[in-house]
Amino acid sequence: MIEIKDIDRLIRELCAEKLQQGERVKQAWLAQELVQRHTKPSDSDFSLCAAYWTSKERVAAHFREEKNRETDDSQTKLPGFEKLQTRYLIRGELVPTEQLTVAEVRTKAKELRAMARGLLAHADELDRYADAKQDAAE
Repeated sequence: MIEIKDIDRLIRELCAEKLQQGERVKQAWLAQELVQRHTKPSDSDFSLCAAYWTSKERVAAHFREEKNRETDDSQTKLPGFEKLQTRYLIRGELVPTEQLTVAEVRTKAKELRAMARGLLAHADELDRYADAKQDAAE
C-alpha cells in the first residue's frame, strides 16, 4: 500500500528530474503526473477525485517547503555565489535559476527585500515588547 511518505518521495524525484533537465515544474502538471502514474482506467470517479486531491495537497506541501527553503542557507548554491540558489519558486512554478528571466530575478530580489524589511520590523516589535515587559517587571 502506498503511503504519504511514498508520494512525497515521488514528488521530490519528479521535481529533481525536471529541474535537472532545466525545465520548470508546474504544480498542476506535477499533481496530474502523480494521478496518471497511480490510477487505473477502471478506477471510479471517486478514486480519481481522491487521488487528484491528495496529489494536489502533497504537491502544494512540497512547494510550501520549497518556498521556505528560499531563505535557508543550507540550500545548494550556484557556483560563485554565497546565497544564489539553484532553483526558485516563481508564480507557482519551481524554476531552475538558469531559466529565470531577468524580470523574474528582479521580482524575486524585490520580494526578498520586502521580506527582510518585514523581518526587521518584526524584530523591532519583539524588542519593544521585551522592553515593555522588562519595565513592567521592575
